[in-house]
Amino acid sequence: LREKLTSLANFLFTLHKRTEMPFNVDLDNVSSYFLKILDKLHRQTLLSDSERDVFIRLVFKWLNSGILNVSSVIAHCDATPTNFIFCENGDVVAIDLERLRNGDIVYDIGMVCGELKHSFLWRTGDWHISEVYIRHFLKSYASHFVDHRKAFNDITRRNPFYMAMTELRIARNDFLDWNYRKRLVNEAMQCLKWGLIHS
Repeated sequence: LREKLTSLANFLFTLHKRTEMPFNVDLDNVSSYFLKILDKLHRQTLLSDSERDVFIRLVFKWLNSGILNVSSVIAHCDATPTNFIFCENGDVVAIDLERLRNGDIVYDIGMVCGELKHSFLWRTGDWHISEVYIRHFLKSYASHFVDHRKAFNDITRRNPFYMAMTELRIARNDFLDWNYRKRLVNEAMQCLKWGLIHS
């Protein structure tokens, strides 16, 4: 898993570096997608009215904080495990590119981290096991920058927002156990709150 995550970090860095834009991320697109996920969860009754309101307040605190105002790149925007093929020669191939668009590098990074957290939580019941792999992935990505410590800090500052969005995105899947989906929702809320406190 560490080797695959290193390869994926290298691939995503290359994609992002080669597609840097001279303008910032369009946060209207980010907020509309986040709100769309919340509306779906509300319709599925995974979110009560009051819970949805809390999430909306948290999302807008993030959007208005300035933390997410960063340069745009081309992001995959659907960086789930099934959308990457790891070749024997070490190459990584991305598939399902219909969501490809301008965005934050951490859109992809946070999605990978959220998927890692979900994979371990779903299979073991303990998300803490995923932390060592998440950290490895983040450090692998940040290692490509001249000032890798600053890059790591900048990425991890924004990561809770995109991780939370990913957890909520996963929670929409009705093939998952209801209680597990609720746990993902709760984890996402804690992630958003923690990120605001520690940013």
